[in-house]
Amino acid sequence: VLRSVLAVVDDFERAYADLKAAPAADLESRIKGFELVQKAFAKMLAESGVEEIPASGSFDPEKHEAIMQVVDASREPGSVVAVLQKGYTHRGIVLRPARVSVAA
Repeated sequence: VLRSVLAVVDDFERAYADLKAAPAADLESRIKGFELVQKAFAKMLAESGVEEIPASGSFDPEKHEAIMQVVDASREPGSVVAVLQKGYTHRGIVLRPARVSVAA
């Protein structure tokens, strides 16, 4: 896992160096560079058995941490309205619960 992380760190450092060196008008290529780093991180995590906790459906206290309730007539009470911080599992074990807002 650590070797995979180092490869992504290298990508991030290259994107950051490019960000500092590129003209301000070249925003589109800068965004693409950081998107590539994000995809590399996601691939590395997936290959290591890490999965993002789904952001929709009913609140599950085993996988979600409710940070706040919101009034939303279009949602079923107890359903996840928004994810404030992504949560992750590793081979079915929660590494970090998703911090969510829940419909009241």
